Amino acid sequence: MTGAARAIGRATVEVLAGRGHEVVATARNPALLDGLPAVQVLPLDVSDDASVQAAVAEAGELDAVVNNAGLPGTGPLETYPLDSFVRVLESTPWDPFAWPRPWRPSGASGGGECWST
Repeated sequence: MTGAARAIGRATVEVLAGRGHEVVATARNPALLDGLPAVQVLPLDVSDDASVQAAVAEAGELDAVVNNAGLPGTGPLETYPLDSFVRVLESTPWDPFAWPRPWRPSGASGGGECWST
């Protein structure tokens, strides 16, 4: 589960684990994952290929991937910093492709699935 630190990601980990699934939770700051019922907690920045490769190697074989990673962007448009807005626009459309790409060889062979939120 990418982007598991807050909101939808955190709630999804809790629901999946509560239904008996073994969940690997990831976030840019893994300290934010404290208290989650995950079997494994990993650092992952989906915008950094080295981070993606390290997380894929550490996680091992997965049956499914839930991609929830993205950068938040909230606030009034007239005061929202332009550089923050650009980061959100540059990152968010590509994040769903970063994690599934290296995972697919092992996941696809086992009939794995990938969902993006």
